Amino acid sequence: MKPKKASTPRPTAKRPGRLPESTPKSDATREMIVAAARKVFVRYPYHKASIRTIAAEGGFHFSLINHYFTKSELFGAVVAQVSQEMLDNFTSWLKGISVMSPEDGFSLFLDRALDHFFKHPDVLRILMKNAGEADSEETTRAFDHFTKYVFTGGGILINELRMAKSVDNIVVWFYGVLNLLINFVGAAHYHCQVLNMDPNGPDFRKWVKNCLMYLFTPTLKELFPAGQSA
Repeated sequence: MKPKKASTPRPTAKRPGRLPESTPKSDATREMIVAAARKVFVRYPYHKASIRTIAAEGGFHFSLINHYFTKSELFGAVVAQVSQEMLDNFTSWLKGISVMSPEDGFSLFLDRALDHFFKHPDVLRILMKNAGEADSEETTRAFDHFTKYVFTGGGILINELRMAKSVDNIVVWFYGVLNLLINFVGAAHYHCQVLNMDPNGPDFRKWVKNCLMYLFTPTLKELFPAGQSA
């Protein structure tokens, strides 16, 4: 009876072409792909944006994307990037307003936020264009990055402004403000058709601020302890 040959260990299955290791070259390639995808997702919702369109935007072959990302992973990377950008700026928008009245502090916060978003409207356009597409598992996972931003922002509000109400109440308030910003700025061309305004003009920006001040200042006052102005 012949002895059995020792079995050769089977290699661990890997996704063909995937390059998981991080090197300066691979990191630069990932950044290049995400930058191209970001431009495409400004123009198209997730289900209409193709890998080939993203590759054409970046000037490289579509097979390069498949080495690094699935489409859902790439969309997640873009949503994570724009969410992180908002979070990075959020604390600076709150600077100095803790000693102000709720009205004055909210006014300054909106001035700073609108300064940023009117200079970088693609951030809100991506969220506006794709929020309605978050009806499948692949897009829902991507928007988890944005959800995390909302809850982190609520925590920062509590710490910076010494708000007394529960995190849930503050997140509801913050989520409302943020979603109207996404709607107004992210779909500025539509709203300006209705309002007969220039989407890049000062009148529309003033309208956005006045609308948010009118809707959210009364409830903002309720989030502070009795006798605390801000």
